[in-house]
Amino acid sequence: MLKKPYAWILAILLMLPGVGQAREQLGIVTFTVDNITAEFFKQSMPVFFDHGVPGSMYGQTEPIGLPGEIGWAEIRYLIERGWEFGAHGHSHDKMTEMDDARLELELGAPAAQIFRGTTVYPTSFATPHGAYDERVIERAKVYYDAHLTGWGNEGVNYFESTDHFRINREQIDNRRPADEVCADIEKAGREGYWLVLMLHRIGEDPSDAYENPTEQFEAVVKCAADLRDRGNVRLTTVRDALRLVPHTPAPVPEGDHQIAVTAKNGSSKGLVSITFDDATRPQYDFGLRIAQGYGLPGTLFIPSGLLRDRIDTPQGDWRLTWEEVREFYESGWEIGAHGHTHIRLPGLPPEEFEAELNAPIEEIEAKVGTRPVSFASPFGDFTEEIIASIMTRYDYHLSWKGNLGRNPINDIDPRYVGRLEVTNDMTAATVCGEMLRAAQNGVWLVFLFHGITEEAPREYEIEASVYDEIMGCAARLDRAEIIDVVTVKDAMATIAAE
Repeated sequence: MLKKPYAWILAILLMLPGVGQAREQLGIVTFTVDNITAEFFKQSMPVFFDHGVPGSMYGQTEPIGLPGEIGWAEIRYLIERGWEFGAHGHSHDKMTEMDDARLELELGAPAAQIFRGTTVYPTSFATPHGAYDERVIERAKVYYDAHLTGWGNEGVNYFESTDHFRINREQIDNRRPADEVCADIEKAGREGYWLVLMLHRIGEDPSDAYENPTEQFEAVVKCAADLRDRGNVRLTTVRDALRLVPHTPAPVPEGDHQIAVTAKNGSSKGLVSITFDDATRPQYDFGLRIAQGYGLPGTLFIPSGLLRDRIDTPQGDWRLTWEEVREFYESGWEIGAHGHTHIRLPGLPPEEFEAELNAPIEEIEAKVGTRPVSFASPFGDFTEEIIASIMTRYDYHLSWKGNLGRNPINDIDPRYVGRLEVTNDMTAATVCGEMLRAAQNGVWLVFLFHGITEEAPREYEIEASVYDEIMGCAARLDRAEIIDVVTVKDAMATIAAE
């Protein structure tokens, strides 16, 4: 036991930086690579692999799979070898120059695409060109847990004061000897901070500041591996470093650019509903079959008077049979009403109007065994008086394009549930991005599909392959508990319960 005269000396020594804490605060070094190409993957990544050095790669998703670029198979291989694949925008354009809609796409689409392509949700985002402002940062928080800058503080991030949305990085200077860079890595380990290094290209004769000499690159990676093996530094991905370095939010200037958002995996998950109108043959052949493969429910709105009683009718008939509608229902789908003869409701004589609302209830109950509670107006054509009549018979009415399909969960009007029509000029990534936004913003997103085809899509049609990608994304997000894919009826029940 120490005598009192020496106790105060020991106490002071223990409070000095680095004294008595060196092993607990062993520093971290992370290698990051931006804009990886097929050439970098083939020629330079084996250096990391051979030394067992992990890191984080940031790539824009638009060129993935194009000639000269890496594909999803290579990205999945990177992940299998201990690397992380983070987002770097969709197009690599400067985000500070984008309007809000374009910014949302550039942030949200990569998250959906990476998740779909790898089944691993990207944790972090690196700003293209290092160009960001508070608007970009706040929207990035919707999709990611961290944001990396282009440059700053020589790549040094301190354990006690790192804002996860302003993580510093530093491009390795191609003019520096490898032993100097190695000394920086050793210093990070010894002094106990997080050093994030950045690379872009590797070549024998560098053409600019973003290209490092092969000899320097190989020597730096080997040195880092040696220091790690001797217990002098930790080498991790950004994802793993975030678990070790506490988040200390930096002060943010007040202003209109502040956007209130909730955590990606917060308690308020987004609701997503898949709906079909018209009960057509492709909706059974592609729509139901593909959704079944992913275990997804939906809502089919049928014009009850146009369905067939027999399946052996002339080939090419676009209408579904009641037996096929029952198969939708037995697969977990809701059957809703879409009028009786698919005629526009405004202007109909009273008797015809009454039949368009009442006949679907009677026929669906008799031939499917369930009473429809949802009604979608044919052609999205209705008036206030028509809505009032519909709501005396049904619990919910769906419009065609209201709210762009984004229905606020805390302010639902069952008379005007809006839908977002998925059209053939929309990519699967765009639709996936919409689902991610629904999750983050706590909305009920309702999609409307009409035709699905394996040929060149016409108006109101989308390609079956695109539909398949959309369903795959929805299923993965649902399994990850980011969204709940539900029928219209179940969505309204969930909302009512909340």
